[in-house]
Amino acid sequence: GKTNGKSMEGMFDVSKGLTWMTARAYGSLLRQGDLSTPDYILSNTGKKEHSYGTDLRLHFNSEWDARVSYGFFQQELGILRGAVNGNLEDLITAMKADIPNETKPFTYDISSPKQSIGHHVLKTELQYIDATQSAKLSYSFQDNHRREFDVRRGNDLEIPNIDVKLRAHIIEGDWSHPRWNRLKGNIGFQYIYRENANQPGTNTVPFIPNYSSVNFGAYVIENVESGPHKFEAGLRLDFFTSAVAGRQPDNEVYRNEFSYTNLSAILGYKRSINDDISFISNLGTAWRPPGIGELYRFGRRNAFIEYGLWRYTIDDAGGVATGEILSDSERKVSSEIGFKWVNSISVDREKWDMNLTLYGNVIQNYIFSRPAGLTRTVRGTSPFFIYDQQDAFFAGADFNYNREHSNVLNSSFDASYLYAARMEGKGTFAGLPPPTLSYYLTASPAIDFLKSFSLGTGIQYTFKQPLVPAIISVEEILFADQNGIDLFGADSENFDISEAPGGYLMIHLFCTLKTGNFQVDIGVRNLLNTSYRHYTDRMRYFADDMGRNLSVTVRYGL
Repeated sequence: GKTNGKSMEGMFDVSKGLTWMTARAYGSLLRQGDLSTPDYILSNTGKKEHSYGTDLRLHFNSEWDARVSYGFFQQELGILRGAVNGNLEDLITAMKADIPNETKPFTYDISSPKQSIGHHVLKTELQYIDATQSAKLSYSFQDNHRREFDVRRGNDLEIPNIDVKLRAHIIEGDWSHPRWNRLKGNIGFQYIYRENANQPGTNTVPFIPNYSSVNFGAYVIENVESGPHKFEAGLRLDFFTSAVAGRQPDNEVYRNEFSYTNLSAILGYKRSINDDISFISNLGTAWRPPGIGELYRFGRRNAFIEYGLWRYTIDDAGGVATGEILSDSERKVSSEIGFKWVNSISVDREKWDMNLTLYGNVIQNYIFSRPAGLTRTVRGTSPFFIYDQQDAFFAGADFNYNREHSNVLNSSFDASYLYAARMEGKGTFAGLPPPTLSYYLTASPAIDFLKSFSLGTGIQYTFKQPLVPAIISVEEILFADQNGIDLFGADSENFDISEAPGGYLMIHLFCTLKTGNFQVDIGVRNLLNTSYRHYTDRMRYFADDMGRNLSVTVRYGL
């Protein structure tokens, strides 16, 4: 149970192992009402979930075994009602209000806007292992049905505005081959076929079109050791193709076919400096073709409107038009290609250990979503986002330190920082994770009548994001629109519609005790009930994040 949202969750997991077989069954249920900030209810943020599955593993002999599993997951999730607004003035009020619009008393009811997801997974796997090699071949089938409900009027109130079924067939093979001279490594392949079908009856232009796609990749990774030195090198070739069919706003059918091919490579080095210290360096390239959604998204999803790279044009004055559908010949959309260098040093001593990782990453044709203005539809006025593509540079650092102060007391310290910049022009990107620091202290004293006991606290500080693009507020956009001012002619490249939220401190408590077959976990997140908004969450435009949350979990195991 959890106090924030007054949620209750239950699960079971039963398994039985025999000499040649293992069988397992599991399931879970969850019901949660509206979440709350320290000062108000976040109306329509309830959640309902249930899942179940089974797993059968057959161990034929010392070298062969097979596995088949099936799982189902169903979720209904409410979306903050205050993020949907009727007109521009309501939107401005919502973004400036201390309490979001449409805030109501707590309830377990979930109404529009909301989303419903049903996901089936069936997987089979065959594995061979002997003293010198291993091989694995697997097939999985996934069936995902997603429905999203917007705030609609008239007879469309209970009709989803997005209703899609996505099916995928995945075949994977991997062979860890015997040692060849001094080389040891893996050779493998991956085949993925996806088919997306919009269901009829939404009375809207599909958010993404119908499509089928094939992704095939093959790779080889080899490593060799020489004393304290270990080298690793890998290559992967990928081919992606897709066929798309959809409808324009005037109901005219459009079709498109496109494909991408690329090669990825990695070169790694590890050096054991002594028994306690090791150094790892990896230099690699990677690629990613644009997703169908990044190319073709059109319209509202959740509380925001988005347009893919081939669903909008920008005129000389910086205005965004969505009346035509582009193709690769009209707007070249290339694959993302990254060049990344990662270096880390680890120290592992008897009473403490630490790891420091530094990395730099140049991404050509980086695909991202950015605010582009405001739009008015029959369902109201809201900010809209467009997908864009620019060269980008990312660099960062992650640090972790763990210490055993005594047989009873342990602590850990973590820090992370990410820097990003546009390679062309000035500025950065909206929505970057801000720098964070955290410290956890855990005591585990021996108590005679308990199997084990631990009590701890965590302190986490999230800084205000210092790297932000230019800010153009909703009021400025409204004023420019009313007075015929060309607000975007100078630079429509990248901006945000709200300042980055301030930094905040959160304190957490947690306790675990075991006795007999029982384990009890008690936790309190955001102990001080701090009001905050996280920069990576788009709902920060309208509301604070979740307040104090007390959770109690009781486990019974045979």
